[in-house]
Amino acid sequence: MSLPPIPPLDPSGPLPGGTAAGGPPPYPAAPAAMPPAMAPAGLRLAGFITGPVVLAVIEYGGRSYVVAPGENIEPGLRVTAIDAARQMVHLEWRGAPLDLRVSIPTP
Repeated sequence: MSLPPIPPLDPSGPLPGGTAAGGPPPYPAAPAAMPPAMAPAGLRLAGFITGPVVLAVIEYGGRSYVVAPGENIEPGLRVTAIDAARQMVHLEWRGAPLDLRVSIPTP
């Protein structure tokens, strides 16, 4: 017993499964990168403490915090990395990335 021949496909027509000839269906657009967050009012990188581990000194809400990567300053505000060479701390604020640089307070 032999099978009947397969007819040629129309290059402009649909393929079995509903895709168009000439390639797979298009992928959905990639989600846009999350824009950097705006720093909450009163958040300031005051400096660094260097030693075996580099720590950051962050002022927020009238208080000072000495923090390491992975620590939370408050719920929704977490230190993700400290880059003392660039005088920057990478934070996550309400799920969005936030970079904080050393700032000098103005009188």
